[in-house]
Amino acid sequence: MVVNNWMVIVAGYTYVSESHWVRCFFILYHLTVVVFVLNVVQAFVIETFMSAVEAERTGDSLLDSLLQQARQRDGMRDSVIDGYEEPDDEELLGKLRWRVKKVSDRRMTILKKMFRSDLEILKEHGGL
Repeated sequence: MVVNNWMVIVAGYTYVSESHWVRCFFILYHLTVVVFVLNVVQAFVIETFMSAVEAERTGDSLLDSLLQQARQRDGMRDSVIDGYEEPDDEELLGKLRWRVKKVSDRRMTILKKMFRSDLEILKEHGGL
């Protein structure tokens, strides 16, 4: 997870292994671990620190402060869920029929393109 001179390490591994897949591995590793995982860990640490500072400021314990924040988030989630209306069965069936028709039309188009020459031969011989 150290970012210093990782290009030198990649070049060394590429030279030793004689494969360019090593570069792909290191780039993917860098993107997932350094860019994503470290940011998530850092955000967690900062959030916990801010909760501790807020709890100290208000005089509550850290656990009480975290529980209060969790309740606030649940309240926001519940307000979003309350505004959601469940679609009726007929509406869902209509959407499902439309998607099935769309997918089957795509498949038929692809099959026609794949077997265009075979279809032309069958038409010439009166098979279709």
